[in-house]
Amino acid sequence: MSFENFNVLDFGADPTGNDNSWQAFKDWSIAISKAGGGIGLVPSGTYKIDKVAVAGPGGWTGIGPEDFKFEGCEGLWLVGYGAKLNLTGNVHLALLPDGSPDQHMVCPFFIQDCANVCLEGFEINGNADKLTQDAGVSEPGGHCVTISNSTHVTIRQMQIHHGWTDGISVRAAFEGTRLACRNITIENCEIYAHVRACIAVHETRHMRISDCRIYDSGMGIDIEPDTRIGTEIDKDIRPPGSSRFTIIENCEIYNNEKPLSVGVRYSQVRVQGCFIDNQRNDQQPVILSVPHCALLDCEINTGTGRIDVAITGADPGGNVFTMERCLIRATSGEGLFIVPAVGRITQALIANCRFICEATSPTDKGFPVVETGRDMLMLTFRDNYIFIPSASYSKEEPQQTIGFKVCSTVAASLAENNVWETDYDGDDTHYLGVYYHTDFSEYPKYPILVRNDRFISPNNKGIIPFDATDHDNQFPFSSGRKS
Repeated sequence: MSFENFNVLDFGADPTGNDNSWQAFKDWSIAISKAGGGIGLVPSGTYKIDKVAVAGPGGWTGIGPEDFKFEGCEGLWLVGYGAKLNLTGNVHLALLPDGSPDQHMVCPFFIQDCANVCLEGFEINGNADKLTQDAGVSEPGGHCVTISNSTHVTIRQMQIHHGWTDGISVRAAFEGTRLACRNITIENCEIYAHVRACIAVHETRHMRISDCRIYDSGMGIDIEPDTRIGTEIDKDIRPPGSSRFTIIENCEIYNNEKPLSVGVRYSQVRVQGCFIDNQRNDQQPVILSVPHCALLDCEINTGTGRIDVAITGADPGGNVFTMERCLIRATSGEGLFIVPAVGRITQALIANCRFICEATSPTDKGFPVVETGRDMLMLTFRDNYIFIPSASYSKEEPQQTIGFKVCSTVAASLAENNVWETDYDGDDTHYLGVYYHTDFSEYPKYPILVRNDRFISPNNKGIIPFDATDHDNQFPFSSGRKS
C-alpha cells in the first residue's frame, strides 16, 4: 500500500517565520484527512502560527475550527525534524461570565479517530509565558498535541513546551462516540513549562511513556479518569474498564508542582527506572491511587512530601502494590505513605529499597510510614535500609514517631531483614522508636512478625524496637520488645 506525500510548503507555509502559516497548515491537515492519511512533511524552519481560538458560548469545548485536525486517518506519518511551530502567545485573556477565558491556544496536532499514527521531530512552542490574563483565569485552554479516540499512536523525538494547558493530552473524544485510546507510545521527548500538565492521560489502554524529560510545569504526568465539564466521571466511554496497562519508564520528572499522579480508575500501572525530584510540593508529589501498581528501580526525592499510595479498588483481592529496588530521599516528609482509601490492600511488598532521611532539623513525621485504617493482608517490608540522621531527632520529646509505623488494623504483616541506622547517640529518653504503634488501645487482628532486623547506632541506644509486635531480633534487644 502506497501513501501520498503532503508537503506543507506546497500549501503556502513560510519556513522563515516571517509570514503567518496558519492557513497553510490548516489546508494541509484538511487535505491529509480527506485522503484518509498519508505522509505529512514539514521541512526544517520556523513556522509562525498567528491565530488563537475564540471561545463560544459555554467556553472551551476542547476543539475548535482553528485547530489542525487529522481525522479518520488509517496510516498517518507526520514528520518535522528541524521544524519549529511558533504559536501565538502574546495575548490577553479576558474572563467570561461562565468563568472560562475568552481565547484558547490553537492545537497544531489534533488526532482523532485515527489508527497507525507516528508524529515525530517537531518542536512546538505554545508561548504561554507571554500570556497576560484577568484575575480568575486558572487554565487558559489549549493542548500542543491531542490524541482522541485513536489507536497505535507514537509520539517521539519531540520538544513540546509552553502549552496553554497540557503538552500532550490523550483521551476519549470530547463529543459523539467516545472510545478509549489504545496502544499509545510517547518516547524520547522533552516536554516542559506547560500551564497544567506535561502529559495528561485519561481513558487509555496500553500506554507507554519512556525516555522523556518532563519538567517545569503544573503537573508532570497526570493520569486520571475522564470528566466532562460540570459532570461526574463519564460512564459512556467504551469499552468498560478501559484504563489499564500503563508503563512509565526511564523518565526524568522534576520541578513540577505535582510530579506524578495516577488516578482511581486505572490499574496495572508500572513506574520503572525513573528519576523523580520533588522541589515544589510539600504534600504528595507522587500519588498512586490505583490497584495493581508497581514502583521499581526508581530514585525519588520526596523533599518535604511523600509517595502517597492510596489504593482505592474495592474488589476483594484486587489491590496489589509492589515497591522494589528504589532509592527514596526526604528532607522532612514521610518518604512513603500507604493507606487504602476504599476497600483494602490485599498484598503490599516493599523490598530492597533505601530510605534516606536528609532532615537538617527535628521532625515529628514518620519515615517511612505504612498505615492502613482497614485490614491489610500480606504486608511485607523486607531487606530495606533506612537511615535517620541525628539532626532529625528532637531533644525535647522523649518518644519519636519517626520510623516504620504500622497501625493497629493491619492483618498478617511481616517485617524482616531490614537495617535501621542512625548517627545519633541515644539514651533512655531520646531514641528512634521503630514499629511504633500510634494507638495502644487496639492491637493487630493478627500478630505482626518482625524478625532479623538490625538496629545500628554509635552507642546501640539510638534506635530501639518500640511496639507491641513479636520480634525475633538477636541484637541489641534479645528480649524482642520494649514497652
